[in-house]
Amino acid sequence: MFLNSPHLVTGYYGTIVKRFAEKMFNEEHKYDPYYVSVLFYFRIEQFSVVMI
Repeated sequence: MFLNSPHLVTGYYGTIVKRFAEKMFNEEHKYDPYYVSVLFYFRIEQFSVVMI
């Protein structure tokens, strides 16, 4: 969502974490974008469960 590489997250999460480790979870980052992304994920998961 924030690294402009959503197409890379279709499979191997470990590889993504290794590739972008220095760009993610940096202590200088603000917490808001991380919170918002988790909130979006949670809401999407809730919606998909209701639709099934």
